[in-house]
Amino acid sequence: MRVLKWIIDRCEASPEAGALKSPIGWLPGPHHLDLTGLNIDRKQLALLLAIDHEEWKKEIAAHQRFFYSLGGVVPEELQRQRRQLALRFAE
Repeated sequence: MRVLKWIIDRCEASPEAGALKSPIGWLPGPHHLDLTGLNIDRKQLALLLAIDHEEWKKEIAAHQRFFYSLGGVVPEELQRQRRQLALRFAE
């Protein structure tokens, strides 16, 4: 629910709903989520929110194989989005 609140706040341009830019888009940082009542520190939360670049690279490669298996029927926009995602992880 806390992530959903963050998403809604972001959509409503709430100044409290900051975000960090990542290769997969804008994500909440450890200091952007309301942790009231939770027994979790910011360091643990940072680990939970971390992006595993190697796993994402594997996922992107799997997308490419899947798109290829469809025999050329994948819309160009989806192909373009996958290529751009791969480039962001190559940086």
